[in-house]
Amino acid sequence: MKEVSGSLEEALRGASLAVLEFGGEDCPACLQLKKVLNEIEGEFKDVSFLYADVENVNNMGMFTVMSLPTTFLLADGMVVDTIIGAVSKQTIREKIASLLYVR
Repeated sequence: MKEVSGSLEEALRGASLAVLEFGGEDCPACLQLKKVLNEIEGEFKDVSFLYADVENVNNMGMFTVMSLPTTFLLADGMVVDTIIGAVSKQTIREKIASLLYVR
């Protein structure tokens, strides 16, 4: 999973499908979800996996994060689904698979 620091726009450039987790290093649920995303990243070769620590990201742009972790699923730069909180590996797989199906 690529760690984003600085510009989200630059990190997302060129990614037609992406999973973007916003978290924090002092957030146990964020670290748990980050670990899960790292584990399943290899199952989805056409999807970019990104992690953004809210303390290290410059302009969050179109992303509204009210609680951590918050994960956005994007297709062609547009948010198509949002996951709030830490969820099971199976739930994440299903959401990513539906993202691929839409494409």
